[in-house]
Amino acid sequence: MDGPGGWTWWRSSLAPPPLPADRFGGQRQRPCVVSGDSFDPFLPPPAPGPAVRRRLGAELRVVEDAGHLLLDEASAEAACAVKELCRYRETGS
Repeated sequence: MDGPGGWTWWRSSLAPPPLPADRFGGQRQRPCVVSGDSFDPFLPPPAPGPAVRRRLGAELRVVEDAGHLLLDEASAEAACAVKELCRYRETGS
């Protein structure tokens, strides 16, 4: 990729680039749960916390003793988060 000043750079991972800020505008009004894993090597807590608050109006929840693959390493906690969102959608609280 060409950067400022003609420098060429490459991404060191196969992860997609971050979404542009304008894609998050309507998300602040929607309930969401954002989980981070205590041993995530890519986005270790509390690094994503400020962006989660600013862009989504939510708080980052840290799942202890899990790495980057939350669904594999802490499936019960992930299921609880989904159930919480479903309950909120049904009851509004």
